Amino acid sequence: MIKLDPVDKKLIKLLQHDALQSSTLLAKQLEVSPATVRRRIKRHVEDRVIHVIAAVDPSRWRLNISAFVALKVDTLELDNVLRDLGSLEQVVNMRITTGGFDIITLVQVASIGELDDLLRCRITPIPGVLSLETFLCLKHTKIREVIELFRGAKFSAVTSMGQKEPNLMPDNAILSAPISRRVGK
Repeated sequence: MIKLDPVDKKLIKLLQHDALQSSTLLAKQLEVSPATVRRRIKRHVEDRVIHVIAAVDPSRWRLNISAFVALKVDTLELDNVLRDLGSLEQVVNMRITTGGFDIITLVQVASIGELDDLLRCRITPIPGVLSLETFLCLKHTKIREVIELFRGAKFSAVTSMGQKEPNLMPDNAILSAPISRRVGK
């Protein structure tokens, strides 16, 4: 378990708001040197505390169809199914879940025809996939912006109406802190 001190937590929070800030600007806000900021960011990336990513607006890439694909799989083949799903460029996100499905993925495609091809020709034939169910996303209404890195802490999200919406994470929640920036606004 990696320990984060108050400076680390504040640094990650600042990066979640704007990952393109210079180390000089971050250092001023944190009251440390720019070298300290660069060293901490490098350490957190190496320790996989944070992940540097570029969040894209799928509609700008003409990926207008988003869908959740929920799969029931042979649990003995779970790792192989995850590997094969992860190799598909249309798969944006994968989660192992509890409940009626073993894996839930988010896919983004340009058309219903491409979704049909993905489901019938690429996902269904994967050894270990027993069944799947697809849920089309009609509208994106909430984007999570910032997650506080404390147990039971509040996080804020921006709704499609631009309003802040507080929530409370359960004490046992496991949170990741990717460095991301909302695109398209």
